[in-house]
Amino acid sequence: MLKHLILVTLVAFSLQKENCLASKNYCKRCNTDFYTLIEHQNYKSKVSECIKNSKYEKIKTVDVNCIDADDPYEQCKECKRDYVVASDGKKCIPVPHCQVRDDDKCGTCFDPFAKNDNDRTCEKKPLCKEIKDNKCIDCIYYYYPNADGECKSIPLEDCVVGDDKKCTQCNTNVAYLDGDVCKKIPQHCNNFIQADKICQTCDNRYYVSTDKKKCESITISNCIQANDATTCSVCDNKYYLVNNNECKSIPIPNCLQASDEKTCTKCANNYFVNNDKKCSKIPDHCTSFYLQKCHQCADTYYLNGDGTECKSITISNCIQANDATTCSVCDNKYYLVNNNECKSIPIDNCLQASDDKTCTKCATGFYIDKENKCKAISIDNCLVQTDEKKCFQCKDGYDLNQDGDADKCIKMCMEEQEVCTLCDYNYDSFDYGGSCEVLDSSKVPPAPKSDEFSSFINFNLVIAALILSLIL
Repeated sequence: MLKHLILVTLVAFSLQKENCLASKNYCKRCNTDFYTLIEHQNYKSKVSECIKNSKYEKIKTVDVNCIDADDPYEQCKECKRDYVVASDGKKCIPVPHCQVRDDDKCGTCFDPFAKNDNDRTCEKKPLCKEIKDNKCIDCIYYYYPNADGECKSIPLEDCVVGDDKKCTQCNTNVAYLDGDVCKKIPQHCNNFIQADKICQTCDNRYYVSTDKKKCESITISNCIQANDATTCSVCDNKYYLVNNNECKSIPIPNCLQASDEKTCTKCANNYFVNNDKKCSKIPDHCTSFYLQKCHQCADTYYLNGDGTECKSITISNCIQANDATTCSVCDNKYYLVNNNECKSIPIDNCLQASDDKTCTKCATGFYIDKENKCKAISIDNCLVQTDEKKCFQCKDGYDLNQDGDADKCIKMCMEEQEVCTLCDYNYDSFDYGGSCEVLDSSKVPPAPKSDEFSSFINFNLVIAALILSLIL
């Protein structure tokens, strides 16, 4: 009997190790039907080992689709996505296409399904949002339910919510509500105050009328903004303002805006305002120009001494150079030699190297190994691998976890249809929206110290092994 008990104990401890999928100093994720020692709203906390979870099994006895229940496990508190808790709490009722659950019924369905108030299901009914007694009682925008429970187009112009006689909400992009009808926002008005029913500002080449009910066309030639019919505030490009009532052509070449006929304030693209308030050309191939000088040239060009010109690099396969004879950066698949030559990298799948034996950057799908060569990524679903057992970044939908000394990319979604329908218990879902995120640590209670727990486990294993050796 004692021998059997010890064997069971050893197997139990072995299972605790085996069923942890992500462990180093703690276990973050366990195999199905196994939980960590501390539970919090069905999420597993960071502790040392996985144990067979009787609560998980008991929850499933209520209903296989139940994910949360309290002792004595006779009623379900929460079902997984596409299921709602029955009114008696004894089972999970399938409600496919339910977007937001509301206690024991579906609150909102995914389009084009409508919520049926009678049996808490989502029924496919185009244009309808909510059904009662086989009739639609709420329709999507621009439609209303008639007496027969059918969705009909609202006949009132620009009305998004209402019926065939009155409107309660207008399309605010083009209209505003005035009583029970929608009235058009004045044409060319870009800032309409609906509460006061007035236009604040108009588009270019229009000004607000005296009563602020419409936008009038500006009659002053080449004026784009005006305070009224006779007062211009801003002229069009290539014109400057004179006496607030006239726009004259700017005589300065390549000047877009000027305060007067001699003072340019803004030049055309690829030109800058010089000390004489005229427009001078920015050097070709210059990518960073300020303080009237070029500070950086495009790849394959270098900057001359006074910052006035970008010259073509003549060193083969060099993309950045300090001057005509000094290269600083070579193109991909080449490495720099003596600052004046770019040689082909002899390392397979290497993009950048410091010399012919040391790769510093590999092509996509490869990482730098201990010999400074490029090796194919070996960790499944890892996007960026740093060495043989370490992953820096996983692919979308996967979370980085540690399994002993090696990293793993764990899929966060447990069940999928068109979107994710159930996240792994270590992860939060976004309002049943089909995506999972790493569980916020603030939602999980503090875990026991892993060292203390490991010491306890190791001590018991040693004692059990000694007793077993004596018996055998």
